[in-house]
Amino acid sequence: MRSFVAYAPQDDTVCVKIILTMLPFNLGIPEVAVILGVALLIFGPKKLPELGRNLGKGLKNFKESLNTAATEMKAGLTEEDSSDKNNKLINKT
Repeated sequence: MRSFVAYAPQDDTVCVKIILTMLPFNLGIPEVAVILGVALLIFGPKKLPELGRNLGKGLKNFKESLNTAATEMKAGLTEEDSSDKNNKLINKT
């Protein structure tokens, strides 16, 4: 959640601080409420928690797989760097 702060001077000495809160994808509170209301109408109150739970599990698995892939790539790059250094040392002698 991001907050944007704007200063609007009303006179020479006083500034009014306006805080505008925005949700991701530039959605406001009314838009999110409409989306949740439509989802509630389509899926019903019994199915909605299950859908949310499954979405959360899916996002968690996706995040874990990204972290695993990044770790494997870093390990592969480290192995390449060490093998390149060893090859350079062998070629120098």
